[in-house]
Amino acid sequence: MMLHHMKTSGVWPEKHLMSLATFYVRLETHTIRQRAHGDRTVIIYQHRVRREWFDALKRNNSFNIDLINDALMETIHNEVLDEVREKSLREVRV
Repeated sequence: MMLHHMKTSGVWPEKHLMSLATFYVRLETHTIRQRAHGDRTVIIYQHRVRREWFDALKRNNSFNIDLINDALMETIHNEVLDEVREKSLREVRV
């Protein structure tokens, strides 16, 4: 829906819409989703990178959002796994 409304607004250049659409397709099919907590990893990655991209566009300093940064994806996945471990440890202590 977001892409639809961006397109109908007439404000967004086609190249930005296509990059964002490709970004979402690549996230949907990313192999990390097959791993434990992969969906959560992708959601957090999407949130961070999309926000950074919108902010960069405002500064006229954009980047190609549809290129997935696998190193960042791995970093976020490790953060998610650490969060899950911490939650498990807290539950064991209670």
